[in-house]
Amino acid sequence: MKAVSFPLKAGSVNIPVDVKVSALIPASLAITATHIEAVDQNGESAICLDVNTKKAAEMDVTVEAATLAVSWGDCGAKHATVTDLSPTSITTGGAATTLTGTGTLDEDVTSATFTAVVKASGVKVASCSGDATSDIVCTLPAGVGTITVKAVSFPLKAGSVKIPVDVKVSALIPASLAITATHIEAVDQNGESAICLDVNTKKAAEMDVVV
Repeated sequence: MKAVSFPLKAGSVNIPVDVKVSALIPASLAITATHIEAVDQNGESAICLDVNTKKAAEMDVTVEAATLAVSWGDCGAKHATVTDLSPTSITTGGAATTLTGTGTLDEDVTSATFTAVVKASGVKVASCSGDATSDIVCTLPAGVGTITVKAVSFPLKAGSVKIPVDVKVSALIPASLAITATHIEAVDQNGESAICLDVNTKKAAEMDVVV
């Protein structure tokens, strides 16, 4: 509610209201009803205004009970190369899907710190970090889901290693949050990059959408 200059004279008046909304607004917050009322110097109702919003027909869509396709890439850690990630799809709604990254490590790792950064449609929406002996949870906006880098048992011996990541997504995830890029990196006991993995999601071509 913008400031108003007094006195307000009888007759036509303008009441300015600034509205700022994120480009990643979830569908549940796009339909709003705002009641605005002003009480004057006599304690009487002077102005009363209801403002409603809803999604315009051409606005972004919401993914409903569908599948997200998963792609991945190794991002060049010093001590490991990621060679696989499976499965290659996530079903929205219900239990979490465990994505397992497989890589080859060239050293023994006795401890590590994981960091994950999540971007949706190019905008950073979540980040998390912590000791790799505990689950590290990144929470997506508006309660639409979580991305959890699962705890790892140490030491990790040189050779093949597996890094599990749980992804849980609401069945009503906004389309703007369905396209994600998650960067996951582990720094070892020497402060060197031990594992680096990029995980991307997008709407599978065959999925249904609703306005």
